[in-house]
Amino acid sequence: MVLAAALLALGACAEERQHLPSPEALQAARPHPPEIEKLTPRRLAEEKDALVKKVERRLDRLQKDMAGLEARAEAKGDQARADFEKIKTDVAVKVSTTNEELVKAKAAGPETWEYMKASVEASLNDVKHTYARAVARIEEKSPGSK
Repeated sequence: MVLAAALLALGACAEERQHLPSPEALQAARPHPPEIEKLTPRRLAEEKDALVKKVERRLDRLQKDMAGLEARAEAKGDQARADFEKIKTDVAVKVSTTNEELVKAKAAGPETWEYMKASVEASLNDVKHTYARAVARIEEKSPGSK
């Protein structure tokens, strides 16, 4: 009895497998990766230049944003001003790290470029998140709090 049930189950599985595409059909249907563009010296220089410009734009904007945040902290009182000074130091450390990563990326060759580019972008995101946390901390302070 158990043997008959097992044979029926195997038969049902075989019927279901007939409706599945073959491994060859699956492989043929799979999208093929695009051709990887060879990183020529000219292309590498263009990508480095674009990264440098992107970092410079973001850091310039950050400097302006920090000036505005400092003004808001001043208006909120002593505790907000003290918080801002700590934040300013934290952001300066993150900016310094980003600049160090950028120097390394500028010196990277084709074999390490993608890694170094990702490292710079991660560092830049770290600056962005540090600033966002700083804004939240300053904004939660009530005006005139000590």
